[in-house]
Amino acid sequence: MDITKVKPCGLLSPEELTKIGMGRGGREIELSAFEAIGCTWSDTDGIDTVVPVTNEGIEVWFEGNRTGKLTKTIKIDSFPAITVQIDGYPNRCDVMVDTNAGQYLNASHSRSTKKIDVNQTPCERAIRLAQGAVRTLEALQGVR
Repeated sequence: MDITKVKPCGLLSPEELTKIGMGRGGREIELSAFEAIGCTWSDTDGIDTVVPVTNEGIEVWFEGNRTGKLTKTIKIDSFPAITVQIDGYPNRCDVMVDTNAGQYLNASHSRSTKKIDVNQTPCERAIRLAQGAVRTLEALQGVR
């Protein structure tokens, strides 16, 4: 799936936002670490971010060119994906979904230390974000 023309704040539909538990729309944010524009949602649970990265492929995470430790290899729908955690940040998890050669979708959750949901880890929340974004991309691009 090509994600070069994706609008980041359109990656989660109102239905997906409700399923995940977010009650408001997101706002675009420039993320210099990815050289990309993403969308962020914040509430009392923490901060959720979705970023279409189009200037490098997911392999940078395997080659050690990025900060973070690959913790698990998974599938989001039929797409290969990985979870990444950064040492010293136990309340954060990133999921990278390999959408196309030279591109990937990043979905992350940084959990608030004020309101910890013991029923959901940061990686579980990030995976739910990634699943919702992939469903939206598939619907937009007619993939299935």
